[in-house]
Amino acid sequence: MNLYKKLILEGRLEDAKEYFKNEIGDSWPYTEEGSPYHHFLQGVNLEDRFNLFVENDPSPNNKYLKWMINAYLSELHGINPVDVYSAVQKFHMNLDRLTPDFMYNILDVSPKIKKSPKDINSYEYLSELERVVDELENVLTRKEKEKQIKKEKDIIYQDDTWLIIKPKTHQSSCYYGAGTKWCTTAKSDEYFKKYTDRGVLYYVIKKEKTSDNQEFKLAFFKDFPTKYNPLPIPSWYDMEDRRVDNNTVNLITSMLPKEAVDNINKTYTLEVEKQKIDDYITLDELVDVINDDIRNQGGVKFNTESGVWELTTLSSGETYLIHNTDLAFKVDFFPSNEYFISVNNLLKDMSSSSMGSFVIHENGIDWSLGDLFTNKELGLPKFTHFKEMFLNKKIIKIYRFRIDYPTGIFLRSVLLPNLRTILSTEAIKNLTKQDIKLWQPSRHNTSISFKYPPKKGSLTQIFVDFVKNNPGKTRKEFYDYIGREYRPGNNSEFFATINNAGIVQMERSGRQFVYTLGPNYKAWTEGRLGKI
Repeated sequence: MNLYKKLILEGRLEDAKEYFKNEIGDSWPYTEEGSPYHHFLQGVNLEDRFNLFVENDPSPNNKYLKWMINAYLSELHGINPVDVYSAVQKFHMNLDRLTPDFMYNILDVSPKIKKSPKDINSYEYLSELERVVDELENVLTRKEKEKQIKKEKDIIYQDDTWLIIKPKTHQSSCYYGAGTKWCTTAKSDEYFKKYTDRGVLYYVIKKEKTSDNQEFKLAFFKDFPTKYNPLPIPSWYDMEDRRVDNNTVNLITSMLPKEAVDNINKTYTLEVEKQKIDDYITLDELVDVINDDIRNQGGVKFNTESGVWELTTLSSGETYLIHNTDLAFKVDFFPSNEYFISVNNLLKDMSSSSMGSFVIHENGIDWSLGDLFTNKELGLPKFTHFKEMFLNKKIIKIYRFRIDYPTGIFLRSVLLPNLRTILSTEAIKNLTKQDIKLWQPSRHNTSISFKYPPKKGSLTQIFVDFVKNNPGKTRKEFYDYIGREYRPGNNSEFFATINNAGIVQMERSGRQFVYTLGPNYKAWTEGRLGKI
C-alpha cells in the first residue's frame, strides 16, 4: 500500500471513530444516563462495536464505515450490528447489478436512491438498504435460476430420445416435473422430502413430444428395503399422478434402452448401500444436539421435591444441575460414547456421602454406596429401543418438523424422570430445605398452572373457595352457585387439571361426582406445589 492510500485509510478510520465518539459523548466507550442511546446501548463497549464494523467493512478502504456507524445509531429501538454490516456486505457484493433498469422495478425507495443506487450515502436508513439488497437476492434472471436448478439432479441416462434423472432438490423436482400433477412437484416440499427420505425417485422424460403434441413424462419410485418390506416393488405414475398398471409398466420398460434400465437398478443399489452404512448417529452426536438445544434455550428449569433446578450447558459442552442454593451436580451424557449417564455432586462435604454420585443405566440408578434403585420408571430404556428412537436417522427425519425432537422427548421421557427421582430424595431435600409436592397434568403441554394466591375473580379462586365452603358438591351445583348454565364439557380441561394437581379431589358419590379439598391443598397454599 502506497503512502497516499495508507493516509486516506487511516484518515477514514480516525474520522469515523471521532464521529462515533462525538455522538456518544465524554462517557465513551460507554453511554450514560441522558444519552439518547443509553436505553439500548447501556453496558455495551462501543470500542468493541467500532472494531467489529472495521473488521466487517467489505470495501478495501473502509468507505462504508461511517455509514454503518450512523445506521447503527439511527435505530433508537436497538439493532444487532450483524444486521448492519451483513446488509452492507450484500450491497457491496452486488454493486454491478444496481443498474437503472433494476432500480426502475423497485417501488417504495426515494428518488435519491434511484438516481445514485451505487452510492451508500443515498440510503438514509438501514431499512432502505435492506429493501434493495433483499430485492437483489430475490430477483435472479430466469437463466440463472435454470442454470442452478439443472445442477440439482443426477442424470441416470440420456440419449437423443430419453432423459432419466434423479432430482436432488424440490426446485429441481418442480422444474423437471413441470406440466404434471405429481405431488412431489407441489408448492410445498413436504411430499418431495417424504418420498426421497424413504426411497429413490426418478423422472423418465421423453425429449420429443408425442404424435398429438403432448409431453410424455413418468415418475418412478422405489422404497428402500426394510425389515417388513425387504423386496419393495417399484411404483410408476403418469403425468396425471395415476398409478400405472403392470402391463403398461412392462411396455414402457421394454421401450427403454437396456443401459437405461441397468443404470436405474445400479443407482438404486448404490443408494441402498449408502443408507445401510449411515443409518444411525452416534451417542456423541446425539449429545452434541442435546447440549446445543439446552444452551440455545438458555437452560431447562424443572420442578423436583427439593425445589426448582436448572439444567444448563456451558459453551465448553459441560452440563450442570444448579439449585438456587450452593448445591450443584455435573451431568455427563454417555461419557466415552458408552450407554450410561453419570451425575456427580460438586460439594466437597458430600463427596463421601451416599449423595455423592449416581449412575443412570439400563437397570436403574446406582447410588454411590452401591445401592440400586429400580422401578419401571427409573433408568434408561433398553439400548435397542433407545437406538431406534433417538439414533435412527430415518426416525429423526420423520420427526424433523417437531421443534422439540429429539431434545424435548429425551428430556421428558428419559432424563428428567431420573433426575427428578435423584433430586427428590430426603437427603437432597434436607440440603435445600425445601419439600415440594409435585403434580403431573394428564396433558404435558397444558398451559394451566396454579399459582398461589390465585387471581381474584379467577375460576381457580372461585371454585376452590366454593369447594372449601361447600364440600361434597357437584360441578353442576357450582355452576348454579355462580349463576351460569351448566353443560357437560364446560371448562373440562380446567376441572381435570385442578384434580390432577391435587388442589381438589373428585370422588364418586352414588351416581354423581363430588368435590372436596385435595391432598395437595395445604402445600398449594404454602407455595410448595410444583408442576412436572
